[in-house]
Amino acid sequence: MKSALIALVLCACLIQPSKAQNKESKKLHFPKGFLWGAASAAYQVEGGTKADGRGPNYWDKYLNPPYNLAKMATGQDVNGDIGINQYDRTQFLKDVKLIKELGINSYRLSISWSRILPEGTGKINEAGIDYYNFVINILIKNGIKPLVTLYHFDMPLALEDKGGWMNRESVKWFTDYANLCFDKFGDRVKIFLTFNEPSIEMFFLQTLFDAINNRQMPSIPASEKYISEHFAHIHHLMLAHAETVNLYHKKNLGGKIGITYNFMLCDLDTITSEAGKTSLNLVRKAWNNLFMDPVFKGSYPQELFDRLKASQYGDIKAGDMEIIKSAKTDFLGINYYGVNMYHEKPGAGFFGLVNGKNPDKPEMFNGFVNPAAFVVGLVSLKNQYNNPEIIITENGAGYGETDEKLENGKVNDALRTAYIQKHINAVHEAIQKGVKIKGYYVWSMFDNLEWIMGYSRRFGITYVDFKTQERYPKQSYYWYQSFLREQNK
Repeated sequence: MKSALIALVLCACLIQPSKAQNKESKKLHFPKGFLWGAASAAYQVEGGTKADGRGPNYWDKYLNPPYNLAKMATGQDVNGDIGINQYDRTQFLKDVKLIKELGINSYRLSISWSRILPEGTGKINEAGIDYYNFVINILIKNGIKPLVTLYHFDMPLALEDKGGWMNRESVKWFTDYANLCFDKFGDRVKIFLTFNEPSIEMFFLQTLFDAINNRQMPSIPASEKYISEHFAHIHHLMLAHAETVNLYHKKNLGGKIGITYNFMLCDLDTITSEAGKTSLNLVRKAWNNLFMDPVFKGSYPQELFDRLKASQYGDIKAGDMEIIKSAKTDFLGINYYGVNMYHEKPGAGFFGLVNGKNPDKPEMFNGFVNPAAFVVGLVSLKNQYNNPEIIITENGAGYGETDEKLENGKVNDALRTAYIQKHINAVHEAIQKGVKIKGYYVWSMFDNLEWIMGYSRRFGITYVDFKTQERYPKQSYYWYQSFLREQNK
């Protein structure tokens, strides 16, 4: 089980430090009103999982006994009860000071569904509403625009126990919850995301949870058979997105609403057969087009729709596709870390591919680092989806202890600093090629709970001592700060 859980972490990836990283930042020209930000997610930072009437979500189940997934994956017996303690308002005020001093003009956060609706539906928890009003108001008071994700991997446990996204009622559950958020926060929040990385939840998390509940070894990522038999999960989520987008526009709240994907640029680690190339094309479409096409084209990619037996397993009712086609999503959110490397293994793994080898050293946690491929990928999105507005909602790196040593209150994370610099340059290059990118958010503002990897993986530009909750800005923080000051001259 442990090896299977660790397989949740995508292929290791690599980068060489930039020779220019310590030189003065060159001023680049970005569009007027460009959003510069950093990102977070509720369960990863808030803590307070039992405070003030909050209900449990599925992480409160799977990171605690008898499952203890973080302990199984890393040996750390941890959960989200503390996170980085941002439910504590005094701590959050301190963190906002760091956010403001960084110089960003926007901050991405998510709302914990079960903090404001403990059962997922029904009675409202006013303490949760009050907390998010506090967070939003403090950010705005400090000149920081909130970008709010409605759902970032945190299905209320009461709804998960009713089947979660496999239950068609999930469409109404979510739109009712979204409606509440629009009514309570939409007067001040002008950028919403419906979902974060739906393919990750489907192909990794739900696959893992279902396997555990059925006392099976999970196939990570999901097998083709699993995806076929759970296509209803995908369809209900896409329908919920469309219904929510239409609802938001009907309310005329004066903002924008989008959805964010983990943009999976995939490649093979060795020269392979024509069958391997075909498998690679299927994997690329499964990660990206299967979830993007319905939102931006109004239909599922036909090849995968047929292969995955969507008409049999998808719970697609008359009128559903018309609703999906009618929704006008305002922007495309992109989370990107690196290229996912695969190796051909016919009949096994993900459409005949398994995790492959990475070509560089030192290793980064989330893929082979290739900024040039990022540029090519962004241009491909422009061409596939009629040049939508794009916000880079996550981009960041984690390298482990060699890049995370806290010495005399300082962290010289040179590898992360180089990574961020190179990817900002890549975003700039894509804009020069005509891609309508409107914002860039570093993942993450702070070290935090990395799901089943617990506190063993650090992605923050701010170091967090998880025992004392002290914060220490890293070299990457100061580089980003210097870069933003140069841009604002």
